[in-house]
Amino acid sequence: MRLRNKMRWLGAAALPLVLALTGATVAATAVTSTVLTGVAQASDVGGQISRDEVIQRARFWLNKGLQYDQGGSAPDSSGKQYRTDCSGYVSMALHLTNSPNSTAMLTDSRFFTINRADLKPGDFLVLNGHAFLFGGYHADGVHFTFFTFGSTPVRESVGTFTGSSLDGHPTSQYVPRRYKNIVESAPPKSRAAKYSSDFNGNGNSDYATYNASDGSFHVLFDTGGAAYNPEWRLGQAGDLPITGDWNGNGSSDYGVYRPSDGSFHILFDSGGLYEPTWRLGGPGYVPVAGDWNGNGNSDYGVYNPADGSFHILFDSGGLYEPSWRLGGPGDLPVAGDWNGNGNSDYGVYRPSDGSFHVLFDTGGAAYHPEWRLGGSGSIPVSGDWNGNGNSDYGVYNPADGSFHVLFDSGGLYEPTWRLGGSGHRPV
Repeated sequence: MRLRNKMRWLGAAALPLVLALTGATVAATAVTSTVLTGVAQASDVGGQISRDEVIQRARFWLNKGLQYDQGGSAPDSSGKQYRTDCSGYVSMALHLTNSPNSTAMLTDSRFFTINRADLKPGDFLVLNGHAFLFGGYHADGVHFTFFTFGSTPVRESVGTFTGSSLDGHPTSQYVPRRYKNIVESAPPKSRAAKYSSDFNGNGNSDYATYNASDGSFHVLFDTGGAAYNPEWRLGQAGDLPITGDWNGNGSSDYGVYRPSDGSFHILFDSGGLYEPTWRLGGPGYVPVAGDWNGNGNSDYGVYNPADGSFHILFDSGGLYEPSWRLGGPGDLPVAGDWNGNGNSDYGVYRPSDGSFHVLFDTGGAAYHPEWRLGGSGSIPVSGDWNGNGNSDYGVYNPADGSFHVLFDSGGLYEPTWRLGGSGHRPV
Protein backbone atom coordinates (compact mmCIF):
# COMPACT_ATOMS: atom_id res chain seq x y z
CA MET A 1 0.00 0.00 0.00
CA ARG A 2 1.35 3.41 -0.90
CA LEU A 3 -0.04 5.32 2.04
CA ARG A 4 1.61 6.65 5.16
CA ASN A 5 0.25 6.47 8.69
CA LYS A 6 -1.62 3.22 8.18
CA MET A 7 -4.30 2.37 10.71
CA ARG A 8 -5.48 -1.21 11.06
CA TRP A 9 -8.82 -1.81 12.68
CA LEU A 10 -10.54 -5.03 13.63
CA GLY A 11 -14.20 -4.82 14.62
CA ALA A 12 -15.93 -7.19 17.00
CA ALA A 13 -17.64 -8.93 14.10
CA ALA A 14 -14.37 -9.57 12.27
CA LEU A 15 -13.22 -12.60 14.30
CA PRO A 16 -16.09 -14.89 13.32
CA LEU A 17 -15.67 -13.71 9.75
CA VAL A 18 -12.00 -14.70 9.79
CA LEU A 19 -12.88 -18.10 11.24
CA ALA A 20 -15.64 -18.59 8.69
CA LEU A 21 -13.49 -17.67 5.74
CA THR A 22 -10.60 -19.91 6.72
CA GLY A 23 -12.81 -23.00 6.81
CA ALA A 24 -13.39 -25.31 3.87
CA THR A 25 -17.13 -24.73 3.88
CA VAL A 26 -19.13 -21.66 4.87
CA ALA A 27 -22.90 -21.81 5.12
CA ALA A 28 -24.92 -19.05 3.47
CA THR A 29 -26.46 -16.63 5.95
CA ALA A 30 -30.11 -15.75 5.48
CA VAL A 31 -30.90 -12.08 5.13
CA THR A 32 -33.54 -10.77 7.51
CA SER A 33 -35.10 -7.38 8.07
CA THR A 34 -36.69 -5.90 11.17
CA VAL A 35 -40.13 -4.34 10.86
CA LEU A 36 -40.68 -1.37 13.15
CA THR A 37 -43.94 -2.04 14.95
CA GLY A 38 -43.67 0.66 17.60
CA VAL A 39 -41.79 3.89 17.90
CA ALA A 40 -38.06 4.56 17.84
CA GLN A 41 -37.71 5.44 21.52
CA ALA A 42 -34.73 7.81 21.42
CA SER A 43 -35.99 10.49 23.83
CA ASP A 44 -36.55 10.59 27.58
CA VAL A 45 -39.81 11.82 29.10
CA GLY A 46 -39.64 15.61 29.10
CA GLY A 47 -36.25 15.59 27.37
CA GLN A 48 -35.00 16.58 23.95
CA ILE A 49 -36.88 14.97 21.10
CA SER A 50 -36.32 15.11 17.35
CA ARG A 51 -39.01 16.17 14.92
CA ASP A 52 -38.89 12.75 13.28
CA GLU A 53 -39.58 11.02 16.60
CA VAL A 54 -42.52 13.33 17.33
CA ILE A 55 -44.15 12.29 14.05
CA GLN A 56 -43.32 8.63 14.73
CA ARG A 57 -45.02 8.87 18.11
CA ALA A 58 -48.05 10.56 16.56
CA ARG A 59 -48.36 7.69 14.09
CA PHE A 60 -48.14 5.18 16.95
CA TRP A 61 -51.54 6.30 18.27
CA LEU A 62 -52.84 6.89 14.74
CA ASN A 63 -52.24 3.23 13.88
CA LYS A 64 -54.03 2.07 17.04
CA GLY A 65 -57.36 3.66 16.08
CA LEU A 66 -57.99 4.89 19.63
CA GLN A 67 -61.42 6.12 20.74
CA TYR A 68 -61.80 9.72 21.93
CA ASP A 69 -62.40 9.96 25.68
CA GLN A 70 -61.46 13.04 27.72
CA GLY A 71 -61.74 11.03 30.90
CA GLY A 72 -59.66 8.14 29.63
CA SER A 73 -56.01 7.49 28.84
CA ALA A 74 -53.84 5.25 26.69
CA PRO A 75 -50.16 4.27 26.76
CA ASP A 76 -47.36 5.37 24.46
CA SER A 77 -44.93 2.75 23.16
CA SER A 78 -43.11 2.59 26.52
CA GLY A 79 -46.29 2.34 28.60
CA LYS A 80 -46.60 5.93 29.85
CA GLN A 81 -50.25 7.03 29.98
CA TYR A 82 -51.60 10.15 28.28
CA ARG A 83 -55.14 11.52 28.13
CA THR A 84 -57.09 10.39 25.05
CA ASP A 85 -58.16 13.79 23.71
CA CYS A 86 -56.67 16.46 21.45
CA SER A 87 -54.15 18.00 23.84
CA GLY A 88 -53.33 14.61 25.37
CA TYR A 89 -52.45 13.39 21.88
CA VAL A 90 -50.10 16.33 21.27
CA SER A 91 -48.58 15.78 24.74
CA MET A 92 -47.97 12.11 23.95
CA ALA A 93 -46.36 12.93 20.59
CA LEU A 94 -44.01 15.45 22.29
CA HIS A 95 -43.23 12.93 25.09
CA LEU A 96 -44.19 15.42 27.81
CA THR A 97 -44.19 14.62 31.52
CA ASN A 98 -47.96 15.28 31.72
CA SER A 99 -51.03 16.01 29.59
CA PRO A 100 -51.86 19.75 29.89
CA ASN A 101 -55.20 20.83 28.43
CA SER A 102 -55.44 23.17 25.46
CA THR A 103 -55.96 26.26 27.64
CA ALA A 104 -52.76 25.52 29.58
CA MET A 105 -50.84 24.91 26.36
CA LEU A 106 -51.44 28.54 25.37
CA THR A 107 -49.41 29.79 28.36
CA ASP A 108 -47.21 26.84 29.40
CA SER A 109 -43.57 28.01 29.60
CA ARG A 110 -42.38 24.79 27.93
CA PHE A 111 -43.71 26.21 24.65
CA PHE A 112 -43.28 29.46 22.75
CA THR A 113 -45.25 31.11 19.97
CA ILE A 114 -43.93 31.19 16.38
CA ASN A 115 -45.17 32.51 13.03
CA ARG A 116 -47.36 30.25 10.91
CA ALA A 117 -44.82 30.46 8.08
CA ASP A 118 -42.18 28.99 10.42
CA LEU A 119 -44.18 25.89 11.35
CA LYS A 120 -42.30 22.62 10.97
CA PRO A 121 -43.26 18.96 11.55
CA GLY A 122 -43.63 18.42 15.30
CA ASP A 123 -44.89 21.93 16.11
CA PHE A 124 -48.56 22.34 17.07
CA LEU A 125 -51.50 24.72 16.81
CA VAL A 126 -53.75 25.47 19.75
CA LEU A 127 -56.76 27.56 20.77
CA ASN A 128 -58.94 27.53 23.85
CA GLY A 129 -60.68 24.19 23.39
CA HIS A 130 -58.60 22.37 20.77
CA ALA A 131 -55.04 21.50 19.68
CA PHE A 132 -53.52 19.51 16.85
CA LEU A 133 -50.03 18.48 15.73
CA PHE A 134 -48.52 20.04 12.60
CA GLY A 135 -47.14 17.49 10.13
CA GLY A 136 -45.48 19.74 7.55
CA TYR A 137 -46.22 22.04 4.63
CA HIS A 138 -46.73 20.58 1.18
CA ALA A 139 -44.71 21.68 -1.86
CA ASP A 140 -47.22 24.44 -2.69
CA GLY A 141 -46.59 26.12 0.67
CA VAL A 142 -50.35 26.36 1.28
CA HIS A 143 -51.60 22.89 2.14
CA PHE A 144 -50.23 21.02 5.12
CA THR A 145 -50.61 17.69 6.87
CA PHE A 146 -51.81 17.58 10.48
CA PHE A 147 -52.62 14.95 13.12
CA THR A 148 -55.68 15.45 15.29
CA PHE A 149 -57.68 13.69 17.99
CA GLY A 150 -60.68 16.00 18.05
CA SER A 151 -63.08 13.13 17.52
CA THR A 152 -62.97 9.35 17.09
CA PRO A 153 -60.56 8.04 15.95
CA VAL A 154 -57.16 9.77 15.65
CA ARG A 155 -56.89 11.22 12.14
CA GLU A 156 -54.21 12.36 9.70
CA SER A 157 -55.67 15.14 7.54
CA VAL A 158 -54.76 17.89 5.09
CA GLY A 159 -55.72 21.52 5.70
CA THR A 160 -54.97 25.15 4.84
CA PHE A 161 -55.12 28.47 6.68
CA THR A 162 -57.16 30.09 3.91
CA GLY A 163 -60.64 29.07 5.12
CA SER A 164 -62.66 30.50 7.98
CA SER A 165 -62.58 27.23 9.92
CA LEU A 166 -60.00 24.49 10.38
CA ASP A 167 -60.67 21.15 12.03
CA GLY A 168 -64.05 22.48 13.23
CA HIS A 169 -62.74 25.68 14.88
CA PRO A 170 -62.12 29.28 13.73
CA THR A 171 -58.87 29.40 11.77
CA SER A 172 -57.99 32.89 12.99
CA GLN A 173 -57.91 31.77 16.63
CA TYR A 174 -55.21 29.12 16.27
CA VAL A 175 -51.84 30.00 17.85
CA PRO A 176 -48.76 28.21 16.41
CA ARG A 177 -46.56 26.95 19.26
CA ARG A 178 -43.22 25.13 19.50
CA TYR A 179 -41.85 22.86 22.24
CA LYS A 180 -38.58 24.19 23.70
CA ASN A 181 -37.04 20.72 23.78
CA ILE A 182 -37.70 19.84 20.15
CA VAL A 183 -34.57 19.49 17.99
CA GLU A 184 -34.01 19.22 14.27
CA SER A 185 -33.77 15.69 12.96
CA ALA A 186 -30.46 14.53 11.55
CA PRO A 187 -30.41 14.65 7.75
CA PRO A 188 -30.98 11.24 6.18
CA LYS A 189 -27.85 9.34 5.26
CA SER A 190 -27.05 8.99 1.60
CA ARG A 191 -28.26 5.71 0.16
CA ALA A 192 -26.16 6.27 -2.94
CA ALA A 193 -22.98 6.11 -0.82
CA LYS A 194 -23.61 2.42 -0.10
CA TYR A 195 -23.08 1.24 -3.67
CA SER A 196 -21.53 4.15 -5.58
CA SER A 197 -19.60 7.38 -5.16
CA ASP A 198 -21.25 10.00 -2.97
CA PHE A 199 -18.22 11.55 -1.34
CA ASN A 200 -19.96 14.74 -0.21
CA GLY A 201 -22.85 12.78 1.32
CA ASN A 202 -25.63 14.93 -0.15
CA GLY A 203 -27.66 12.01 -1.50
CA ASN A 204 -26.66 12.43 -5.16
CA SER A 205 -23.88 10.39 -6.72
CA ASP A 206 -20.67 12.04 -7.81
CA TYR A 207 -18.59 11.08 -10.84
CA ALA A 208 -15.29 9.44 -10.00
CA THR A 209 -12.50 7.40 -11.55
CA TYR A 210 -9.47 5.46 -10.35
CA ASN A 211 -6.14 5.35 -12.15
CA ALA A 212 -4.49 2.00 -11.48
CA SER A 213 -1.14 3.19 -12.86
CA ASP A 214 -0.55 5.50 -9.87
CA GLY A 215 -3.29 4.60 -7.37
CA SER A 216 -5.04 7.96 -7.69
CA PHE A 217 -8.74 8.83 -7.35
CA HIS A 218 -10.35 11.68 -9.28
CA VAL A 219 -13.74 12.99 -8.17
CA LEU A 220 -16.10 15.44 -9.84
CA PHE A 221 -18.77 16.37 -7.29
CA ASP A 222 -22.39 16.53 -8.45
CA THR A 223 -22.45 20.10 -7.10
CA GLY A 224 -19.95 21.15 -9.77
CA GLY A 225 -16.57 22.83 -9.64
CA ALA A 226 -13.12 21.55 -10.46
CA ALA A 227 -12.33 17.87 -10.01
CA TYR A 228 -11.01 16.79 -6.60
CA ASN A 229 -7.74 14.91 -6.90
CA PRO A 230 -6.48 13.82 -3.47
CA GLU A 231 -2.71 13.71 -3.10
CA TRP A 232 -2.54 10.34 -1.37
CA ARG A 233 -2.33 7.05 -3.29
CA LEU A 234 -4.05 3.76 -2.61
CA GLY A 235 -3.31 0.32 -3.95
CA GLN A 236 -0.75 -1.20 -6.27
CA ALA A 237 -0.55 -2.49 -9.83
CA GLY A 238 -3.39 -4.91 -10.60
CA ASP A 239 -5.76 -3.59 -7.93
CA LEU A 240 -9.38 -2.76 -8.82
CA PRO A 241 -11.27 0.19 -7.29
CA ILE A 242 -14.37 -0.08 -5.14
CA THR A 243 -16.31 2.53 -3.19
CA GLY A 244 -18.97 2.18 -0.51
CA ASP A 245 -20.00 3.42 2.91
CA TRP A 246 -18.38 0.93 5.28
CA ASN A 247 -18.40 3.18 8.35
CA GLY A 248 -22.08 4.06 7.86
CA ASN A 249 -21.76 7.85 8.08
CA GLY A 250 -23.54 8.61 4.80
CA SER A 251 -20.47 9.46 2.71
CA SER A 252 -18.51 7.11 0.45
CA ASP A 253 -15.17 5.66 1.42
CA TYR A 254 -12.33 4.90 -0.99
CA GLY A 255 -11.20 1.33 -1.54
CA VAL A 256 -9.33 -1.13 -3.72
CA TYR A 257 -9.58 -4.89 -4.13
CA ARG A 258 -6.50 -7.01 -4.83
CA PRO A 259 -7.44 -10.05 -6.94
CA SER A 260 -3.99 -11.57 -6.47
CA ASP A 261 -4.79 -12.41 -2.84
CA GLY A 262 -8.49 -11.51 -2.40
CA SER A 263 -7.80 -8.63 -0.02
CA PHE A 264 -9.68 -5.35 0.49
CA HIS A 265 -8.03 -2.05 1.44
CA ILE A 266 -10.39 0.69 2.61
CA LEU A 267 -9.59 4.33 3.29
CA PHE A 268 -12.43 5.76 5.38
CA ASP A 269 -13.64 9.22 4.45
CA SER A 270 -13.31 10.08 8.16
CA GLY A 271 -9.65 9.03 8.13
CA GLY A 272 -7.79 5.79 8.78
CA LEU A 273 -6.94 2.78 6.66
CA TYR A 274 -8.74 -0.52 7.24
CA GLU A 275 -7.15 -3.69 5.84
CA PRO A 276 -9.09 -6.74 7.03
CA THR A 277 -7.13 -9.95 7.42
CA TRP A 278 -9.76 -12.18 5.81
CA ARG A 279 -9.77 -12.90 2.07
CA LEU A 280 -12.62 -13.10 -0.44
CA GLY A 281 -12.41 -14.38 -4.01
CA GLY A 282 -9.07 -14.25 -5.79
CA PRO A 283 -7.58 -14.01 -9.33
CA GLY A 284 -10.25 -13.34 -11.93
CA TYR A 285 -12.79 -11.99 -9.45
CA VAL A 286 -14.17 -8.43 -9.70
CA PRO A 287 -15.22 -6.38 -6.62
CA VAL A 288 -18.72 -4.98 -6.12
CA ALA A 289 -20.14 -3.06 -3.14
CA GLY A 290 -23.75 -2.88 -2.01
CA ASP A 291 -26.04 -3.00 0.98
CA TRP A 292 -27.68 -6.39 0.64
CA ASN A 293 -28.81 -6.71 4.26
CA GLY A 294 -30.33 -3.20 4.25
CA ASN A 295 -28.72 -2.00 7.50
CA GLY A 296 -27.26 1.21 6.05
CA ASN A 297 -23.65 0.06 5.77
CA SER A 298 -21.96 -1.32 2.66
CA ASP A 299 -21.15 -5.00 2.42
CA TYR A 300 -18.12 -6.49 0.65
CA GLY A 301 -18.76 -8.42 -2.53
CA VAL A 302 -16.96 -10.10 -5.40
CA TYR A 303 -18.22 -11.52 -8.69
CA ASN A 304 -16.73 -14.44 -10.60
CA PRO A 305 -17.31 -13.98 -14.34
CA ALA A 306 -16.20 -17.57 -14.96
CA ASP A 307 -19.43 -18.95 -13.49
CA GLY A 308 -21.63 -15.87 -12.85
CA SER A 309 -21.49 -16.25 -9.07
CA PHE A 310 -21.68 -13.56 -6.37
CA HIS A 311 -19.99 -13.87 -3.00
CA ILE A 312 -21.11 -11.41 -0.32
CA LEU A 313 -19.52 -10.77 3.06
CA PHE A 314 -22.04 -8.88 5.19
CA ASP A 315 -20.68 -6.02 7.29
CA SER A 316 -22.61 -7.52 10.21
CA GLY A 317 -20.91 -10.89 9.79
CA GLY A 318 -21.47 -14.02 7.74
CA LEU A 319 -20.77 -15.03 4.16
CA TYR A 320 -23.62 -15.30 1.65
CA GLU A 321 -23.06 -17.21 -1.58
CA PRO A 322 -26.32 -17.51 -3.55
CA SER A 323 -26.72 -20.67 -5.59
CA TRP A 324 -28.18 -18.89 -8.62
CA ARG A 325 -25.99 -17.50 -11.40
CA LEU A 326 -26.19 -14.23 -13.31
CA GLY A 327 -24.24 -13.47 -16.47
CA GLY A 328 -20.94 -15.14 -17.23
CA PRO A 329 -17.57 -14.69 -19.01
CA GLY A 330 -17.02 -11.13 -20.19
CA ASP A 331 -19.73 -9.65 -17.98
CA LEU A 332 -18.95 -7.05 -15.32
CA PRO A 333 -20.77 -6.76 -11.97
CA VAL A 334 -22.74 -3.72 -10.86
CA ALA A 335 -24.91 -3.20 -7.78
CA GLY A 336 -27.62 -0.66 -7.13
CA ASP A 337 -31.07 -0.18 -5.67
CA TRP A 338 -33.18 -0.13 -8.81
CA ASN A 339 -36.47 -0.95 -7.09
CA GLY A 340 -35.90 1.71 -4.40
CA ASN A 341 -36.66 -0.48 -1.37
CA GLY A 342 -33.41 0.28 0.49
CA ASN A 343 -31.62 -2.99 -0.31
CA SER A 344 -29.12 -3.45 -3.12
CA ASP A 345 -29.96 -5.55 -6.15
CA TYR A 346 -27.54 -7.72 -8.13
CA GLY A 347 -26.60 -6.76 -11.67
CA VAL A 348 -24.18 -7.43 -14.50
CA TYR A 349 -23.32 -5.42 -17.59
CA ARG A 350 -22.43 -7.05 -20.93
CA PRO A 351 -19.99 -4.83 -22.88
CA SER A 352 -20.38 -6.95 -26.00
CA ASP A 353 -23.91 -5.62 -26.57
CA GLY A 354 -24.33 -2.83 -23.97
CA SER A 355 -27.01 -4.70 -22.03
CA PHE A 356 -27.80 -4.71 -18.29
CA HIS A 357 -29.16 -7.74 -16.43
CA VAL A 358 -30.60 -7.15 -12.96
CA LEU A 359 -31.79 -9.57 -10.30
CA PHE A 360 -33.89 -7.69 -7.75
CA ASP A 361 -33.33 -8.44 -4.07
CA THR A 362 -37.06 -9.24 -3.83
CA GLY A 363 -36.55 -12.26 -6.09
CA GLY A 364 -38.16 -13.35 -9.31
CA ALA A 365 -36.74 -13.61 -12.80
CA ALA A 366 -33.89 -11.35 -13.86
CA TYR A 367 -34.81 -8.04 -15.49
CA HIS A 368 -33.29 -7.51 -18.95
CA PRO A 369 -34.17 -4.05 -20.32
CA GLU A 370 -34.40 -3.90 -24.09
CA TRP A 371 -32.39 -0.70 -24.49
CA ARG A 372 -28.61 -0.66 -24.84
CA LEU A 373 -26.03 1.68 -23.31
CA GLY A 374 -22.39 1.94 -24.28
CA GLY A 375 -20.78 -1.16 -25.71
CA SER A 376 -17.40 -2.77 -26.22
CA GLY A 377 -14.83 -1.17 -23.92
CA SER A 378 -17.44 0.49 -21.68
CA ILE A 379 -17.43 -0.16 -17.92
CA PRO A 380 -20.65 -0.11 -15.86
CA VAL A 381 -21.21 2.28 -12.98
CA SER A 382 -24.25 2.67 -10.76
CA GLY A 383 -25.42 5.75 -8.91
CA ASP A 384 -28.32 7.98 -8.02
CA TRP A 385 -27.52 11.08 -10.07
CA ASN A 386 -31.03 12.54 -9.99
CA GLY A 387 -31.33 12.06 -6.22
CA ASN A 388 -34.75 10.35 -6.23
CA GLY A 389 -33.66 7.36 -4.15
CA ASN A 390 -33.48 4.85 -7.01
CA SER A 391 -30.34 3.82 -8.85
CA ASP A 392 -29.67 4.97 -12.40
CA TYR A 393 -27.79 3.00 -15.04
CA GLY A 394 -24.44 4.33 -16.19
CA VAL A 395 -21.37 3.43 -18.22
CA TYR A 396 -17.92 4.98 -18.50
CA ASN A 397 -15.81 4.99 -21.66
CA PRO A 398 -12.09 5.01 -20.80
CA ALA A 399 -11.21 5.81 -24.40
CA ASP A 400 -12.42 9.40 -24.03
CA GLY A 401 -13.25 9.77 -20.30
CA SER A 402 -16.98 10.15 -20.95
CA PHE A 403 -19.92 9.15 -18.72
CA HIS A 404 -23.29 8.10 -20.11
CA VAL A 405 -26.19 7.93 -17.64
CA LEU A 406 -29.69 6.61 -18.19
CA PHE A 407 -31.92 7.98 -15.43
CA ASP A 408 -34.38 5.53 -13.87
CA SER A 409 -37.04 8.20 -14.43
CA GLY A 410 -36.22 8.31 -18.15
CA GLY A 411 -33.85 10.32 -20.32
CA LEU A 412 -30.21 9.94 -21.27
CA TYR A 413 -27.62 12.31 -19.79
CA GLU A 414 -24.22 12.57 -21.49
CA PRO A 415 -22.16 15.38 -19.94
CA THR A 416 -19.75 17.14 -22.28
CA TRP A 417 -16.89 17.28 -19.76
CA ARG A 418 -14.36 14.46 -19.49
CA LEU A 419 -12.79 12.81 -16.45
CA GLY A 420 -9.80 10.48 -16.51
CA GLY A 421 -9.29 8.50 -19.66
CA SER A 422 -7.31 5.47 -20.81
CA GLY A 423 -6.34 3.30 -17.83
CA HIS A 424 -9.03 4.75 -15.56
CA ARG A 425 -11.98 2.81 -14.15
CA PRO A 426 -15.18 4.39 -12.83
CA VAL A 427 -16.28 4.03 -9.19
